[in-house]
Amino acid sequence: MRYRGVPDDLVELARYATAGADFEILIGSFIDYNKSLVKKSRQAEAAGNFQSPPPLIGASVTGGDVMDAFLAAMTEKLFQDWDLGAPPQWINVPNRFLGHPHFSIETRSTEFKEKLKRISPEPFRKRNLFYTDRVLDRC
Repeated sequence: MRYRGVPDDLVELARYATAGADFEILIGSFIDYNKSLVKKSRQAEAAGNFQSPPPLIGASVTGGDVMDAFLAAMTEKLFQDWDLGAPPQWINVPNRFLGHPHFSIETRSTEFKEKLKRISPEPFRKRNLFYTDRVLDRC
């Protein structure tokens, strides 16, 4: 699916993802846009883009459960990093946590998996998402 511009909020982002748009591109453009708001001292506007609970992607696409957990982890982490106050409550609903571990990189290496478990930011770790500590960094 093609979309134009940056998703206005997480609701729109989830709808694009459900329709088949590239999740990583959606996340990247959404982070970039909201980071630009924060840099312009428009924290309240940025925080507002995360407030409405995005619809659950779940079984509608392959990896939808990972996307649901990722949106919650990302929201929690960016609220911490950007000093946006308390994150929205929707990030704590059970469907935003994985019941199985998910590693950002497929590997059989137990050592690498253990490293990801150690360095993953807490909002990701507690949702069974294991990424590098730079998961939300952009160039």
